[in-house]
Amino acid sequence: MPLLSPAHAPAVSFEARLEFLVSTMEVMTNSLDLGETLHNLCTAAVPRLGQWCSITLRSDTGLVAPQTWHDSPELRCLLQELSALHSSESDRRHPVHRVLASGRSEFVARTERDFSARLATSAEHLRLLRELDIAAYMCVPLRSRGKTLGVMTLGADSGWRRLCRTDLVIAEQLGTRAGSAIEKAQLHQAVENELAERRNVEAALRRQDAEQTVILDTVRAMIWYKDADNRILRCNRAAARWLGKDVEQVQGRSVDDLFSPALARAYRLNDLAVIASGQPRIGELEELPARGGVKRWVQRDTLPYRNDRGAIRPPSPLRSGS
Repeated sequence: MPLLSPAHAPAVSFEARLEFLVSTMEVMTNSLDLGETLHNLCTAAVPRLGQWCSITLRSDTGLVAPQTWHDSPELRCLLQELSALHSSESDRRHPVHRVLASGRSEFVARTERDFSARLATSAEHLRLLRELDIAAYMCVPLRSRGKTLGVMTLGADSGWRRLCRTDLVIAEQLGTRAGSAIEKAQLHQAVENELAERRNVEAALRRQDAEQTVILDTVRAMIWYKDADNRILRCNRAAARWLGKDVEQVQGRSVDDLFSPALARAYRLNDLAVIASGQPRIGELEELPARGGVKRWVQRDTLPYRNDRGAIRPPSPLRSGS
């Protein structure tokens, strides 16, 4: 049912208004993608409520580039170009920013002659505004749970039908209902962004781990890192071979499981001394049994490990055969 100005058509019935709102909400809630949700809202409102539609949302960093739609295919690019020039949220000349600040709708059935000149922020902005020929407009807040998420602007040029208060009532009802759909899409996007960021971090950590493994495995010295529970968190292949095991069989196991009680105790006391002093012990010699009953002398370096705040964590023993 087309919406006509009061001079040309009777008031829109409650049933027709409700049917439009229900059908529009069904379209908007079909997707959790924010861009698709906004596009569906624009295309549902045009040409039912206006000749063109522009939706501007807030974000943590400012205003998001508006989603737009025009009834005329030739003017869609113009509207997109114009919307890309939206000013800062503090610019009170723009009705969008006034509605964002107040949370109340703004309706102008016929703009004044100098409207474009007062709104323009540059010569290019003025040229685009005059080409769009904004003869009437209405800005309604998009709200959810008492918060204004953004503004939906609907307008028409001087050759289109006149916008009326009935249009505004329906647009406000649509804006109220659209707010919850937009918020749901924003939450979905935030979760997707967080998951993508987490996947990127995990991929970076895997690459870093692989690079560290290559570096450690090219060193002939036996290297391992231990935690506060005396477990070996990481070791290289040289250390694992000396213990007669694979790397996977060493990592995660306690030193008590891998060495004799006397040797495990000696290592623990050495580690505690390094932690207490905060100073490394470099070049200490010790005699260790090797496979086949042959003993070897090794040079032991024990280094304290500090976290990003400079606090000492359990040490990182470095041992190399001499």
